[in-house]
Amino acid sequence: MQEATTSSLEALKAYSQGDELLVSEREKLSITRAYYWMVTGETDKEIETEEMWRQAYPRDTAPLNDLAVNHAIFLGQFEKGMEEANEAIRISPHELAVFDVVAVAYMAQNRPDEAGRFSTPG
Repeated sequence: MQEATTSSLEALKAYSQGDELLVSEREKLSITRAYYWMVTGETDKEIETEEMWRQAYPRDTAPLNDLAVNHAIFLGQFEKGMEEANEAIRISPHELAVFDVVAVAYMAQNRPDEAGRFSTPG
């Protein structure tokens, strides 16, 4: 729990420094996403930030993975989450975390056979 609180405080500090930080645009997007996720809990603004990140950096799988988790796991929008996760897999087939998102989305829809195809490769 202490670790989560520390992360939230770090996100708040980074976000509050805004333009004073000497970081890349990608890092600003990451900080903003973390702020909405860990500090305010504003999922809509987190998703909006992830969409901006995705558009600005189309080969970056981090925002796709985060979008997939939000849609498939937290919002129950399984198809949308699976599309985003599959796009991340297409871009970077060796990024294992995103496979689990697809598997969880299939399991949530009571589709265990398809989930088994996407569980993290052993």
